[in-house]
Amino acid sequence: MGRAELIASLYREGEQKAREIWRQAEAEATRLEADGERTLKQKQTEAESFQARLIANEQRPVLRAGERKARSIQAKAKEELARELYRLARACLDQAPEKDDQLFAALVAELPSLRWQRVRVNPADRIRAERNFPRAEIIPDPEIFGGMEVIDESGRIRVDNSLQKRLERAWPEILPGLLDAVLQKEGLR
Repeated sequence: MGRAELIASLYREGEQKAREIWRQAEAEATRLEADGERTLKQKQTEAESFQARLIANEQRPVLRAGERKARSIQAKAKEELARELYRLARACLDQAPEKDDQLFAALVAELPSLRWQRVRVNPADRIRAERNFPRAEIIPDPEIFGGMEVIDESGRIRVDNSLQKRLERAWPEILPGLLDAVLQKEGLR
């Protein structure tokens, strides 16, 4: 084999070797690229999962605080509504008891049989009180909307049989149903 043939043979072998090296390099590059993409996707998934956990961890206290604040606002609104309902109920007491002889007589009949010395009544009920308590001092009081407050002759026994006292005593039982009815009617329940 001559020098030219040797060079041609080496050249061909070199080309084949170069092609083989190039093919292996491209295969390795493709494999590394695919591995890189898989690693990147895995890292991205891990990062998204980590981010979701972080957000969830941050959301919980914020949501709980929001829920507490909402409950507090609702409680204050219910308290305000309860006060307004009580005010309206008290205002309703002012409408008609002075015109109702039967109601006044029924309230008198509930009192114990004692000698009542002083009787506080609404000024509109003064005549009724004078008829029912002829020996007592009748004290007109515009703050009493119906019924009476009586004190015995010893001054030790006092009975408040006024409509506002009855409302005050019954209010804790009346209020929950009244609140529910109002909230349902307004579509808030």
